[in-house]
Amino acid sequence: MTIQLTKNDTEISLSLKDLASLKKEFNKSHCILLPKFIQHDLLKSIQDEIELSKFSRKIYKGLDEELCLRNNKLTGLLFFMLSQQKLFHIIKEITECKNIEGFTGRVYRFMPGIKQANYWHDDDAENRLIAVSINLSTGVYSGGVLQIRNRYSKKIIHEVSNIGFGNTIIFRVGENLEHRVTHVNGKVPKTALAGWFVSKAREKLLTEKKSLKHNTKFTETKTLLKNHLKLNKAVISRTNHDQISIFNMNTGLQYLFNPVGSRLWELLNETSNLQETFHAMKDEYDVSPDILKRDILNQVQEFKNIGLVSNIN
Repeated sequence: MTIQLTKNDTEISLSLKDLASLKKEFNKSHCILLPKFIQHDLLKSIQDEIELSKFSRKIYKGLDEELCLRNNKLTGLLFFMLSQQKLFHIIKEITECKNIEGFTGRVYRFMPGIKQANYWHDDDAENRLIAVSINLSTGVYSGGVLQIRNRYSKKIIHEVSNIGFGNTIIFRVGENLEHRVTHVNGKVPKTALAGWFVSKAREKLLTEKKSLKHNTKFTETKTLLKNHLKLNKAVISRTNHDQISIFNMNTGLQYLFNPVGSRLWELLNETSNLQETFHAMKDEYDVSPDILKRDILNQVQEFKNIGLVSNIN
């Protein structure tokens, strides 16, 4: 049973029995734990970036104190990975919450030995439907337990300690439910992404989203079909239907490719040889070879201009 974010995809491997089990557990406890939700190498790069980042002290209503991540690029990356239709679809299936359209959240840190914890609250605001807590810590912390209770009876329904690296808790938001996170003890801080699947996507994103149009106007370029290309390792891609969206971790910018640009990017991930890419697309598109060659070279030049690829010297 797998639901996991990787660098270039959301990998889902669930049998009907697995899905039924997750749905049953969510209906019973209003909460499920997804182990290894973030793939190891991707998690390590996120953790490394967090360790190089700064946190600022913030106080929210119902919270003693919280340290919030000051790194818009990394926050944008996490939003990018979690704002995908493939992931929305499986969360809808498990939770039977059909109105999910977007994701929002923040990365926070609770320090041990300091009065940092939630009071009981419900999160039932700002179009929030399902809450998420992803463990981004680099060490095993003590405390920091999520507790869920019935608002009216005050009876605790479920509690879970999310100490596995990259593990994720998914839990229900509703007016009859309240939750809190207990204090962190010991010597290791708790670092996590607290987020929500929402019924309406945020109007303002932390990342700048640009569309790459298929350029049919010839431009002079140093790119040749005989070139071999090197893809930027700091680029993460996701496929939605016949389009690919790209996040450049170096710049914090997001790009949306049209179907032709998306197909070119797919092929470049399979082979760095532009000549092979040209022949593959020539068999797929009803267009003259000269026009196809021109368009491929122009699109590759755009990829270069925004730092997605470079020539192999």
